[in-house]
Amino acid sequence: MPSIRIEYLKYELIEKNANEFLKRYNPQRKIPVPIENIIEITLKIKIIPVPDLRKIHQIDGYTSHNRKEITVDQLDLEKIPNRYRFTLGHEAGHIFLHRDIFEELTINTISDWKEFVSSIPEKDYSRLEYQAYCFAGLVLVPKLELSKEIHTLHNLLIAKNFDIESNKDLVWEIIYEGLATKFMVSKDVIMKRIQKENLQEIF
Repeated sequence: MPSIRIEYLKYELIEKNANEFLKRYNPQRKIPVPIENIIEITLKIKIIPVPDLRKIHQIDGYTSHNRKEITVDQLDLEKIPNRYRFTLGHEAGHIFLHRDIFEELTINTISDWKEFVSSIPEKDYSRLEYQAYCFAGLVLVPKLELSKEIHTLHNLLIAKNFDIESNKDLVWEIIYEGLATKFMVSKDVIMKRIQKENLQEIF
């Protein structure tokens, strides 16, 4: 396994790459973002489901070194669409942010991926995963659409004469749940995106 250095990427650069991805592959700004179609049909990357990938190997997914295949947990694909979609977004992050790294590797199996992970310092691995995580969040929950949807829900609550000021915790819970459904991601992803964009200041 070659020695790999994971470079620090500013959040702004990750955001720029995510916006370019959306501009190119989701120009109509469809929500939820059709990430599976983008990966499988537009990019022609094969999605390979593997039974018990996470249960046995503690892996949600991984990308082959030639970036032509993404292996995912079969249960997620069949039963947990939000998690499956985020895995695809995450792996797209590796494909578009870490091209040079993958070109130096030979990853075709679960063992190959595990060997790579164990070969780099934990700090570098955390950096690699964080960058892909940010990319997935930015792609699946774009800032413009996120802001619009928050305002829509906010206005809906006002129209129903809901006492927002006295029930802010409940309001945010309603918003988190509603947006998670709208964008087809987990509530945790929505919460982190709102915090990152400082959109909680809307109220």
